[in-house]
Order: sequence, then C-alpha cells, then structure tokens
Amino acid sequence: MLKFKKYCADNDLRCTTSRQAAFAVLKGSRKALTAYNILARMHCNGHPPTVYRALDFLIEHSFAIRIHSVNAYVLKTVECKDVHVRVCKKCLGTEQLHVSISGAGFALKSSYTEDWGVCKRCLEKENRS
Repeated sequence: MLKFKKYCADNDLRCTTSRQAAFAVLKGSRKALTAYNILARMHCNGHPPTVYRALDFLIEHSFAIRIHSVNAYVLKTVECKDVHVRVCKKCLGTEQLHVSISGAGFALKSSYTEDWGVCKRCLEKENRS
C-alpha cells in the first residue's frame, strides 16, 4: 500500500478511499476477482461505478490487470509493459510472467496475454482425490 500511496503522491494523483480499498482487496487475494467480488470485500460504502472507476485507475497506472475472458481483476505483480498471465480454470488463481516482445522499430505501450490451465495446487488436489 505504501508503494501505491507514494506513486500517487509523486505523480500528483488523488489516492481516494475507493482506490485504496480496491488496491487492498486485490493485494489480499491470490485469485482473480470480479468487480462485484471486490465491492463485497471493500470496507467502504462503494457502489459499482465507484469500483469500476477505481479499477480503471489501477489499470491505467499499471497496478492491476483485467483478465478479459472472465472480466476479473488481479494486482499486477511484474514490473513490465508486456505481461503474460496464466489463469487456473478451477480456482482462478493467477501467475504473471514478463515476456519481452518488443522489437526494433516498434515502441510497445502495453501487451497482455492470458493462458488457461490448471495450477499446481489444483492438480495436487485432483491427484489426492
């Protein structure tokens, strides 16, 4: 949270209660969460538009990633523009990887790729069953 607050202060951005709450919820989850999951876990009186604005802010400033296929969000854990996300189809747990795809003559602004599979934790559960 300190890094988030410092970033806002250094860049003259408002660090609102809803932005802080959305950040804290994402930080506390290892799974991708929908906006309504985030809203339910926030400890402030937010409404759906407030949560979506907070999430848009977090994405715009590279603190969060939207997993488009399920319209869910995770905290960004890698410091790069080109992110590769692995999503577990059983638990929605995620893993993020930096994959360099920049090429000569092309200035990459952002890149996002998602793969779906089953995470190690869920595979171990299946094998025990």
